[in-house]
Amino acid sequence: MAILNCPKCSTPFDNYSKWGSKKFCSRKCANSHTPSEKHLKKLSDTISKKTHIKNQFGVHKRKSSLHVVGPYTKVYLCICKYSGKKFYSSTVRTIHPDLARSKNEYTYSCQFRFGISKYPEWFSDATALIKEYGWYSTPGSRNGIKNINGISRDHLYSVTDGWINNVSPDLIRHPANCNLIPHTQNQSKHKKSSITLEELYSRIEKFNAMYGLG
Repeated sequence: MAILNCPKCSTPFDNYSKWGSKKFCSRKCANSHTPSEKHLKKLSDTISKKTHIKNQFGVHKRKSSLHVVGPYTKVYLCICKYSGKKFYSSTVRTIHPDLARSKNEYTYSCQFRFGISKYPEWFSDATALIKEYGWYSTPGSRNGIKNINGISRDHLYSVTDGWINNVSPDLIRHPANCNLIPHTQNQSKHKKSSITLEELYSRIEKFNAMYGLG
């Protein structure tokens, strides 16, 4: 019995258990620990050669098995498409977890937080569009009505491009960057921008001049 520091969270723990000595303070730390490349190679080397077994009819069948020792799960070597940083994950991922967290926070900060009715001159076609299509909604929304062809608010300069180019969320969520279009058209656009960053700056200047903003 010995007191060790957990290699994952650095918490002191007693390494004795009825199943033998422990390497981590808890199963959670053991399962979330990222194995080294040396350990991964060791795991791959434990794959047994294909063997033949007989079934109840005496017919030989080929069977392969993987003997894994320890609390580790299957992992993948991934490369972040933005930073190029390599990392291991239990699923195939294209963005490093640190960047994914920051992107989620950025996306949340870029959400539109204004009412269309506050700027009627800028959104002069809003009334006609909403009258024709209605607002986009799902059965789980506040009104409980399903209208997948309704109008939704689109970022002309996309959130993804804003995150990649380090554009302030204040600019991405600005009313001048908002466009009212049918939700199906918004979805087909995916993450592409409809305008350039220079065009966004120009639209913001025009909007601020219209409403006397600094």
